[in-house]
Amino acid sequence: MSNKMRKGRTSRISRRVKHAWSYGPVLRLVDNVHGGQDAKTAAEDGLVLMPWFVRMSSTRLENDQRLFACVQDNLRGSVSALNEAFGQLTELDARVRALAGRVAEIVPANLKAAGGAEQHLSQEAVAVRRAREHRARVEACQSQVSAARGQQQSLVGTCLKLRAEIVEEFELAQAVSERMRHYYSRRICTYARRLGRGRATSSDLEFRLDSAAWTTAPCPWLPLGLDARLSTPIVAASHKVNIDMKES
Repeated sequence: MSNKMRKGRTSRISRRVKHAWSYGPVLRLVDNVHGGQDAKTAAEDGLVLMPWFVRMSSTRLENDQRLFACVQDNLRGSVSALNEAFGQLTELDARVRALAGRVAEIVPANLKAAGGAEQHLSQEAVAVRRAREHRARVEACQSQVSAARGQQQSLVGTCLKLRAEIVEEFELAQAVSERMRHYYSRRICTYARRLGRGRATSSDLEFRLDSAAWTTAPCPWLPLGLDARLSTPIVAASHKVNIDMKES
């Protein structure tokens, strides 16, 4: 990978989950203080009704949505290139099928079919001409199929490379989102413990921050049908054709 990175991208060496979401003693103190202050004024109100909890949950949601939007924006060029390459591959697949069908439909040569200007030639000479013409047609079609399959292989390689890049960034974003969820869960837990100190029951202080919906879904930026196509092997050799010669 070039040292010159795309805008908004990090080098592969430093590409890992950042430690920005560390929960240090200062934040623990802040959350305990908030919990203690609200415990004096909130009576027996449930956790989900507390403004502090609502603010923490909303902040986490906003940060998570910002993360997703940032990754989507950074991958815009790669996604566009992948869609273009996959579209070209789909069109090329259809062309290869058509060419292979033409090769398979080539009929055997009629070695005795002499043209009007060939009446003076011997039967052996006519047969040689028909065989040469037949072989030329077969080789021309096979050459087109071979060239198209070479283009297929190149496009498959491009799609695989772009897919790997996109999925890598998506999986990294999933890890960051999960770390963010864990960070806010710990903050809320500290707050809730302090809020519930002295209460007869703490059942209404239980909570769970679920993983963001997009982190449990497939990568949303891969074209439909891409994985199925990339799992299909490309046959290197062209279709076998009938190169027998007819005597009559």
